[in-house]
Amino acid sequence: MKKLKFLPVFALLVSLSGCFDTVQEISIRPDGSGTYRLTNDLGNLLSLLKEMDPATAKKFEHAVRDTSYSLASVADSTPGLTAEEKELFRAGRFEGQMNAAENKFRTAVSFDFSRIEQVPVLRKLSGFLGVDALQRQIANLPNDGDLGMDIKNITSADDYYIITYAPGSITRTLNKEKHADLAKDEYLQALRQASLMGISSSNTIVINLPSPAKKVEGLQVKTSADGKQVTVTGSLDDLYDDPAKLEFRIEY
Repeated sequence: MKKLKFLPVFALLVSLSGCFDTVQEISIRPDGSGTYRLTNDLGNLLSLLKEMDPATAKKFEHAVRDTSYSLASVADSTPGLTAEEKELFRAGRFEGQMNAAENKFRTAVSFDFSRIEQVPVLRKLSGFLGVDALQRQIANLPNDGDLGMDIKNITSADDYYIITYAPGSITRTLNKEKHADLAKDEYLQALRQASLMGISSSNTIVINLPSPAKKVEGLQVKTSADGKQVTVTGSLDDLYDDPAKLEFRIEY
């Protein structure tokens, strides 16, 4: 693959809304509060960059970073946030580790929530963080920072589902009307193209419940022996080939 075609896909994959291996972990306390954590493992992308664009990879070969900071420091400079979202954002934390020589590249963002209904907002904020971080790096990218598409159009598989977090239940159902227009999504089409070339991505949701699940439905859902942890796995290929696989319902 030529450099100019690989770099836009690489940059897009690095954003938090569409990455290599993603784990969303939601821990719910008995009072309905809890924590939301989104972790991305992007190490394989560094290996891929070395193979497909050695000249660019050489610029990162000695990069070693270990970063952790409160999101309060970037809340005011992140565009598009409401007052409520900005308040939640300030309470978040970002962590990043990178060792290019060892192909290690990991990022994580975590938030506290007071109500389970806030989880979709926190997922949105995680996406904002990814896009904002990408915007800050555009000037440093080769090809004059040209990503090949407007990063405002960055989406995720979650955008094609109706996700409801409520006290006692969590559901994800396909938005059939929106899914019918999936082919028009330029960002996911780019990721789909990458997937067809072997650059696959996975998405795992781990839900730690305050009490054993009463009912669990879903084709790709597993429940722990004590019933307090539910794990949902999926990939971008599922969204295209069999979107029902990503649907689930949990009652607790």
